Amino acid sequence: MNKNTVSRLKDILNQELDWEYIVESSAAHRISPLLYWNLRRVEGKDVPENVINRLEKKYLETVGKNMVFYHELGRVLRVLKDAGIRVICLKGIFLAEIIYTFQ
Repeated sequence: MNKNTVSRLKDILNQELDWEYIVESSAAHRISPLLYWNLRRVEGKDVPENVINRLEKKYLETVGKNMVFYHELGRVLRVLKDAGIRVICLKGIFLAEIIYTFQ
């Protein structure tokens, strides 16, 4: 996030917000982990502790699921390689490792 975005986000977070609506909407749109990831990176924010805790729980659940998927992908790729089947991973878990490694 650039400085301008962080500044704007701090201004928004320091307003009176309907956190219940925000948490429910982020869950409905399946972006709770992303919301948590970004909120925890902003210092000087005024986010209720129970909101951060709920978002963190969802984030950790997602991390756990992704670890299982990543492990299973490795197993599938090994089986395919042993069978002589070439594979190209185009998106999803495979790209997540590349993307998040560079952040």
